[in-house]
Amino acid sequence: QMAERNDRSAARFGDAFWLGLSSGRILFTQDAGITWSFITSPLGGSINALVPLRDGRLLAVRTKSDGSSVAMATRDGANWEPATLPSSVRNVHGLYARADGSIVTVPSEITQTPMLAISADLTSAVPVDTKPSFGVIELKDGSLLTGTEAVRGRGLRCLKR
Repeated sequence: QMAERNDRSAARFGDAFWLGLSSGRILFTQDAGITWSFITSPLGGSINALVPLRDGRLLAVRTKSDGSSVAMATRDGANWEPATLPSSVRNVHGLYARADGSIVTVPSEITQTPMLAISADLTSAVPVDTKPSFGVIELKDGSLLTGTEAVRGRGLRCLKR
């Protein structure tokens, strides 16, 4: 299960770390890995993305076979509430929390997931990049680094804010 995760269903905040599994459970630590526990999410299937929200909640997302998503949020792992993502957010392959509180979808050519910037309040999503790519990381200046396989003309790209 963990080999499939590739950091796309993992979230970090301080000493806390959560890892969403294909079983629908979340493995987590709040003390930098000294102790670990499991949370069972109410998503009803594999967790495709986890991301900490600016308001202190953890957002968990499961992508259904039709590309639509089910999203739930929790503060403590015991109490969950539905979360609504913008309708343009489909085929969620992973989410990445940005320093400014917004979220970016992790792009994937395989799942046809474009890179979208989702507002911190989850009410809107706008395209960031239209070229095929895999993965995303944020640089210190807020730029995003993405790319594809190391093929001539298709390497890493830096998307400036």
